[in-house]
Amino acid sequence: MKRMLMAAGMAAIAVCSATADLFSPDRPLNILETEYFSIIFAAESGPAAEYLASFADDAYREIASLLRTVPGRRLPVVLTPDSELANGYYTWTPYPRIVLYQAPTDADSSLGSFRDDLRSLFYHELTHAVSLSIRSELEDAVVGIFGSPLGVSPYLAPLSFVEGVTVSFESLDGHGRAVDPLAGAVLRQDIVEGRWKTFAQASGAYDLYPDRSLYYLYGGYFSRYLQERYGMAAYAELWRRFGAGSAFRGLDDGLLGRGRFYRIYETGLSEAWDDFKESMTLRAPVYTATEPLRELSRVTALSARGSSLYYADRADGKVYAYDPASGQERALFRAGLEVSRIDASYDGSRLLLSTIRHESGFPRLVLKEWDAASERLYDLAASEVRDACYLPGPKAIVGIAVDGYQTDLVMLQGDETYTLLSGTESLAYSSPVAATDGRTLYAIAKESGKASIIRVVSEGQDGQVASVDRLRLPDGVTWVRYLSLDGSGVLRFSWDDDSFYRVAELDGDSLRYQTVPVTGGVHEPVEAAGRVYYLGRFSGGIAPCAFPEDRSRLGFVEAAVVWEAAPELLSAVSVYDARPRLIAGPYRAYRWLAPRFWLPIGSVSADGLETLGFVSFIEDPAERFSLMVGADWNFRAEAADVELEASWSRFSTPVNMGFEDTFKRSGSDYTTRISAATLGISGAAYPFSGGSLSWSAQTALRGSALTVAGASPYAPWQSAQAAVEVSARRTDRRSPLDDVEAATGYGAAAKARIDTPVYPALSSPTFGVELELDGYLSPWAIAASAYAAVAATDGIAYGPEGRRYASGATIAASYPVWAEFDGGAAGAWFAEGEASLRLLGTRIQRGAGIFYANGLSIRAGGRGYLASGPDIDNGASDTGWSVFGRASLTWTPARGALASFHPVSYLEFWYRPDLPDAEAPNHGVAFMLAVSY
Repeated sequence: MKRMLMAAGMAAIAVCSATADLFSPDRPLNILETEYFSIIFAAESGPAAEYLASFADDAYREIASLLRTVPGRRLPVVLTPDSELANGYYTWTPYPRIVLYQAPTDADSSLGSFRDDLRSLFYHELTHAVSLSIRSELEDAVVGIFGSPLGVSPYLAPLSFVEGVTVSFESLDGHGRAVDPLAGAVLRQDIVEGRWKTFAQASGAYDLYPDRSLYYLYGGYFSRYLQERYGMAAYAELWRRFGAGSAFRGLDDGLLGRGRFYRIYETGLSEAWDDFKESMTLRAPVYTATEPLRELSRVTALSARGSSLYYADRADGKVYAYDPASGQERALFRAGLEVSRIDASYDGSRLLLSTIRHESGFPRLVLKEWDAASERLYDLAASEVRDACYLPGPKAIVGIAVDGYQTDLVMLQGDETYTLLSGTESLAYSSPVAATDGRTLYAIAKESGKASIIRVVSEGQDGQVASVDRLRLPDGVTWVRYLSLDGSGVLRFSWDDDSFYRVAELDGDSLRYQTVPVTGGVHEPVEAAGRVYYLGRFSGGIAPCAFPEDRSRLGFVEAAVVWEAAPELLSAVSVYDARPRLIAGPYRAYRWLAPRFWLPIGSVSADGLETLGFVSFIEDPAERFSLMVGADWNFRAEAADVELEASWSRFSTPVNMGFEDTFKRSGSDYTTRISAATLGISGAAYPFSGGSLSWSAQTALRGSALTVAGASPYAPWQSAQAAVEVSARRTDRRSPLDDVEAATGYGAAAKARIDTPVYPALSSPTFGVELELDGYLSPWAIAASAYAAVAATDGIAYGPEGRRYASGATIAASYPVWAEFDGGAAGAWFAEGEASLRLLGTRIQRGAGIFYANGLSIRAGGRGYLASGPDIDNGASDTGWSVFGRASLTWTPARGALASFHPVSYLEFWYRPDLPDAEAPNHGVAFMLAVSY
């Protein structure tokens, strides 16, 4: 029955969120009801919940009207303040609900263009809820009976439309990713480099940088194109064609005739995609002679001080220093988590990092300081602060404090924090920099989605603000991002007008700004050793670049600018500071614990129907508890099979529980009853130095009974065993953006297991330990793995087929089982290993129909094993070795939600030279359709 439950679960929940408590630490929750929503929140999120309640119902009606439908069922919305990075999701399993992380967007990301973070993020997720619930009457009936996971639109709609509709709708107010030039530059860059993505690639098939963001960005702009060119009515009709009928007729034209897209737009999808590309193509010239300082990677932050550059590479998990004079790059330290900003102290002895740490399953903002003298990293005391830089004074920092969806400009002096300017729901601050006088600060203020540069003059050391001014920029210099200030007082930033980001320099009251774009754009411009450097964002990654020394071809324009007083920023009022007026009640999870999704299950053999039953899924909106329960009637055993799997994650360590009571009829004479209960806990940590550390502990009790024909199958246990297993794993592996297989790093794991009979009598336990060590080297994509297992007691042995018990039973161990070593002996000591290198690796990135080939790898290597010590059967020791060649194909099922999976299939030939030719088999072939995905 377990296999049936797993199959049912995988089929019905192909795309779902993992259960993990959305609140940490645990505390009481409240609920606020509106016409269509049940808003669940902790006490500190009260103002945000009330603000959300003020517009949520109208947003639902508006989105439904745009898609020519009506608001449907009520939706739970969970608002959690415990993540300090903005995010959210909509899920339909086991029932529709929305989760919002109460944190502000990053102004330097494409999300940073929102007018109002909470409103836009909710609008995005609610658009998912509406669009993915558009169904035919028949599909509605099926969903009404079984539950929302059986609606087919979430599985068959292309990902570029699933995310495209949300990104385009979040941008209807003129401030979202589908109008932000930072997002649009991804598409324009692909055009400039001749790497424009096909519709299939933009819908999930493409598995290289920038990965899954493609279907957000391409999809958002394409949906906006369709809405503007053909109207919203036609776009709404398209969403009605993503139901069950789409399984039989494709979206684009094909051998069977016109596709569903043509029936609505009277043009093929391919033709519309080509026209969309044409609409995104720049008409103005683009300067292409860029000067990257290193290979493309995922550089996330760039800074300069004096004659040195500093940058963080997320892909290889390191922070580097670069000397422009010598062109030498030097790794300073590991940084396995994303660094969003780097700033160097005025004497160059320290680096200030704005980064994160993972705590209780959530990302939390943290400031770290690297001391050059000791070459050590330290955590600073400040919390909930990002985007920080040094002030000239001792232990003085200016940064952006995060409070829910609100951002404040703050000054940190030792252990004290002073708020200079407070943000609101529609006023956000970012990118602060400090002048050498210690009193003058510059920052970017985003007011209702429009960014401007402000100047803040403080007086004293207690955060008192003397004046605030706003820079009046020339018309057309818009979408401002990334401030930096060099030693001579020149303020640099980047701007864009639906092209590529370009640099602007403010020297006194004179502004010089670039008008001819450079391919890759100019992001985070800084000055070092008399030259400007920046981050270039290319189709294959991000790299620091040197700005052209000859500026004559870049169309620089000079203009006089003025600062205008902006005293209104000193008295901004936020809805998040308002006193709650609505009455909220306590959250009670039990109202959601009725089964809302179930499936019939059964099995058939040559003798007819064997089992018939159901499996049901339950989960509370706060994701503290989930339950899968299955039951069926076993016609052959004339008994009921029951299985339960539950997860309780209300506290910091999730608890998993399981129970089963199942029956198996052997021929016509005997029935075996198997009952089991399991209990387990697990956890994970992500050190700043990189990689991950995970652990688990679980225990199980399993009993069995054998009954003869005619007797009741519900016999008491005749024997029972208990087991305890603990494991830990440390992994630290890094790969280039364009070649995941060419990794560098290591992995290590250990597992210990105790088994003991407990009924009818308590007997001596068996105890074994299993170890694993993996190593990876980037050249030749070399990979090596070594495994060892030790039986510390009698009654257990390890061999090539797994863990073997005195009863003769063999179960899987933590190491792999290789077909060429089948039949090998088991002993108290066992070791095996594999080493291989890549002979050929190529990226294909081509497809036909729903099959898309991503890449091909051909590897060769060897394996071996040694079993030693007293064997349970005959006391012998055994060895074996083999050589193999393996061809692996990474591919994508380019249809709907399946396009987010990239299975690896392989065909392997192995040969054992250690076996005489007379012995068979000494060679063979192994095949696996999907070894990973």
